[in-house]
Amino acid sequence: MEIDDVNIKNMPKSEDIILKPNINLRYLLISIAIGLIIWFIPAPAEVPQKGWHLLAIFVAIIVGCTIKAFSIGLGAFIGVFLVTSLNIVSAQKAFESYSETVIWFIICAFALSMGVTKTGLDLRLAYNLIKKMGSRTLGAGYTVVLCEMILAILVPANVARSAGIVRPITMSLAKSVQK
Repeated sequence: MEIDDVNIKNMPKSEDIILKPNINLRYLLISIAIGLIIWFIPAPAEVPQKGWHLLAIFVAIIVGCTIKAFSIGLGAFIGVFLVTSLNIVSAQKAFESYSETVIWFIICAFALSMGVTKTGLDLRLAYNLIKKMGSRTLGAGYTVVLCEMILAILVPANVARSAGIVRPITMSLAKSVQK
């Protein structure tokens, strides 16, 4: 496939993209039901009541994320809200892990990744890189390596860079070469 065969004009514009929360109400109710069932089951004698309630919230959030009732980020915020508002854990203890800079760095990389994908920047980058490097498999491989090298200067965390930023570009490269 040559770059001339690709119609870049049909790509969505950023103002055409509608962002809405991705919540599945039926699965959300299943997740809440599981959490409530665990909440009201009598706790074993060795487990404190607050610990049992924390387990119920934790399991409900994990089930909700697993069955795609809501996103992981929304689940994390719901969980923190519930454990602090129900006085299971103090607010200081609940937000203690959010002070880690590595966590925020990875979260920002994934947010950047979503922005790159939603705006179509990954496709534009992929098409322009194919145009420069060639549409053969070897050119695509060199393109991915070149992206990693350029982004290594800007994003030093390997996981954040590879999974958060380079992955959407690589996926767009693969899709554009297949067409």
